[in-house]
Amino acid sequence: MKASDLDRLAQALRRGHRQPEDARLGLEVENFVLRPNGESVPYSGVRGVEAMLARSGERLGAEAIREGEHLLGLRLPGGGTITLEPGAQMEWSSPLADGLPDLAQKYALWRAEQAALEQEFGVRFHAVGAHPTAAPEQIERLPKARYAVMEPWLSARGKYGTWMMKGTCGVQVNLDHRDEDDAMRKLRVALRLAPVFNAIFANSPVAAGKQTGFASWRGHVWTSVDPQRCGIPEALAKDGSNFRDYVEWALAAPMLFVQRPDGLHDIHGMRWEDWDCSCELCPGDWDLHLSTFFPEARFRPQLELRHADAVPPELGLGYAALARGIFDRPAALAAAERLSARWSHPQRLQAWDAAHRNALSGNDPAGGTLLDRARELLAMAEPLPEEQPYLEPVRELLADGRSLGERARAEASVGVTTS
Repeated sequence: MKASDLDRLAQALRRGHRQPEDARLGLEVENFVLRPNGESVPYSGVRGVEAMLARSGERLGAEAIREGEHLLGLRLPGGGTITLEPGAQMEWSSPLADGLPDLAQKYALWRAEQAALEQEFGVRFHAVGAHPTAAPEQIERLPKARYAVMEPWLSARGKYGTWMMKGTCGVQVNLDHRDEDDAMRKLRVALRLAPVFNAIFANSPVAAGKQTGFASWRGHVWTSVDPQRCGIPEALAKDGSNFRDYVEWALAAPMLFVQRPDGLHDIHGMRWEDWDCSCELCPGDWDLHLSTFFPEARFRPQLELRHADAVPPELGLGYAALARGIFDRPAALAAAERLSARWSHPQRLQAWDAAHRNALSGNDPAGGTLLDRARELLAMAEPLPEEQPYLEPVRELLADGRSLGERARAEASVGVTTS
């Protein structure tokens, strides 16, 4: 593809630029919706997740997001959305916040709505990285055209495609970038330090009622979904990577679908070059294609950090505080960049596997443990005074030396079997 075409496609990434004085912060939180006995609440039915969405829409005065007759999400009047993942996991995406106190206030409103839904529908919102009781085949898939295309494609590309879609939950933090150099520098550090973040926020030792052998089963699942779309892409983590590298990485994977006025069109397997040259290109096609990539960090167009299992709210805000204290502070980012250079790419992948298996007690292939690296990272963070309280849960966790996944594994009941 010509350089001019690569630059044209890179414009989608530049939309995330914002000057430091205007820097904003976002958080995305996914939860399983469970019955009191641990069973999944299905999407459909009079007391299913769709009915819960409808009730929230009435109470909050939200705009419905529909696909045909199905209610699939809400646009909230103050900004942000409530949407559903393929297994009817419920996701709150915050409006962009001015900082941690503002983000915490916005999160508190969603937590209050969750409490109202729990009381009214007799359910509970569960914050762990993997479904604790059900396997993917036991979970109803959301009636959304996108997922009808993605599920068979991802199932054919990796071992755990359906697990990723229907059986996992995570937390994502969204950060701004100033320009291309700043964006790619932050992306490189986020990808290179994925094992450290994974280890801190590991919280899924149990899946479908069994001990998995991993502190983060969710993290392990992502290692076998689609190697062209997920993981820690070496081309993006290398020194000097730029927006063209990101575009070329995305071009290498086939398209899955395009959106047209009459609905979603399944074109899975078609190459972008063939589609782009067909003169059928619509402005949203490239954005939609970019939305089918799920590495440990990506552009949407903000920098989206995707390292963490679903965790309790205070620790989710701690993830945001740690990210803000590293990526939005020049001296801290420089220190993290030096830490991220510790590993070669093969060592990075080795550390990533260690993080999924043993979290903070996992070995650092260059010496020491991931707990050592996590404590170094925390010491580098430069939170503003008003951000300090939100970092406290991370400090307490690292002082204890165990992730939530390690603690849960240690406390597992004798009756739980091992897969």
